Amino acid sequence: MNLQDLLNYQLTTQRGKYVLEYQSRIYSLNYQYGNSLYFRCLKSGCTGSVVAEINDDDDEDAADFIYRYANNDNHSDNCIPDRSDIIMRKAKGYLLDCVNRNRAFGVVDNVIRVFYDQLMLLLNDEFGERFVARFPRFDSIKRTIQRSINEIIGNSPNTMNDLQQIPESLEFFSEDENFVQVFEEYLEDDGTQCCILIVGSNENLRALVDATLVMVDGTFKSNPRPFCTVISGQLVTFGTLVSGVGGEKLFPRLFCPVQRRTILCYVNMIKAIIAISVVRFNINPNVEFIKWRRILIDFEYQLHAALAQMIVMEIALSSNIQVSGCVFHFCDALIANVNKYGGMPSYREHGKFYRFIRYLFALPYVPLPAMREAYYYIRREMWNDADDTIPPFVWQFMSYFEEYWLWSSKLPLSAWNVYD
Repeated sequence: MNLQDLLNYQLTTQRGKYVLEYQSRIYSLNYQYGNSLYFRCLKSGCTGSVVAEINDDDDEDAADFIYRYANNDNHSDNCIPDRSDIIMRKAKGYLLDCVNRNRAFGVVDNVIRVFYDQLMLLLNDEFGERFVARFPRFDSIKRTIQRSINEIIGNSPNTMNDLQQIPESLEFFSEDENFVQVFEEYLEDDGTQCCILIVGSNENLRALVDATLVMVDGTFKSNPRPFCTVISGQLVTFGTLVSGVGGEKLFPRLFCPVQRRTILCYVNMIKAIIAISVVRFNINPNVEFIKWRRILIDFEYQLHAALAQMIVMEIALSSNIQVSGCVFHFCDALIANVNKYGGMPSYREHGKFYRFIRYLFALPYVPLPAMREAYYYIRREMWNDADDTIPPFVWQFMSYFEEYWLWSSKLPLSAWNVYD
């Protein structure tokens, strides 16, 4: 986002009519007759109007339109809007336009939040806090944008068969820019026919390829139709960091709804991103053009294995890429299993078990060679194996932690260590 793009944003009415800014007033397009466009003052009750005639002059410096007043004397005394009101209208439309160009099938709340924060920073720097205080709050503008996006794109496909003919409103931003980057089918190991769908703008695809830190996450709640109808389906999001209010924030670049959570699915997905980047940006596929140096992901084994397989193949990816788990997902998994084994009441008492879990939260920050030693030191200090009063859920939780995190054959310690 930048100020010049905001000021140059073309205003429209809620019904999509062209809005003209002329002589400190704003007009909406009433009708067109031949080469003449008839505008009426946008102020309610004002009958002032302007006619814009298309200029046929071949001179490159000539204006596109020749303006003349049709009813200048009938303007109301108070129909000249405050400049800040025009900026406010433009800011709302500009925000919607930015979100529309970075949407998935529907709107991801995080996309709106990032652009909203960036717009607030821009408006605060240029027009001050009093101007920003007049702008609608996030929850209000989010609902407005979601309604507008739904009107633009219509309904998502309901079945896998519907994806064979994706509506143009979903497939393209404009005549010269794709929104659906990849749609192809493949066979799983069990013979099931599945598809890969990757959506996002060319600008976001380029930003993802050029990023050094990439975050990959899967979610079930936001998976669009028809992928949400498949039990094993999820929405995989590739994101990068961008500046926002309070520091850097995660911004989603590509959305990849999938039917399966298998190694083959993820390998084909990453290959598809590489292949479409080669086509879109005319890149030599024989060089390491993807600049990823670190990939943060959750602790899904299949995704870890797929990335490891791609790095070994060295297809457009550097062998020096570091794949590590996200500490947030690590802590979230521990809390989920505390609840699973019945330890949540004890955890909420902020007693011994609470301190034990908090110590485990810090393990990813311990040097890799000392992680197991640090865990067993914490265990010895906190729990006595000969103590018969230790609740059963403590033993169950420690058994889970040691089996899944400490000695797992599928998830090495390096996958969740962030010491470096």
